[in-house]
Amino acid sequence: MSYEQSEQRAASSRAKMYAKTEELDERMAVTESAVKSLTEDMTEVKTVTAEVTRCKLMGLERRMLRLNREGFR
Repeated sequence: MSYEQSEQRAASSRAKMYAKTEELDERMAVTESAVKSLTEDMTEVKTVTAEVTRCKLMGLERRMLRLNREGFR
């Protein structure tokens, strides 16, 4: 194998490695976005859970269930 062929193979290998690195960067960005979205959703879930717990502690569970069945008016 000549020097030029070796250099071409090395350049091709580097190009493939850089392409894979860019793909991984893009996938990581998508993953980070998904995690951020899930974190925001969980914050909302925790807020609702805290409100339900508070209502239960105040003895309003039955009233909440009745309102849910009848609809809020």
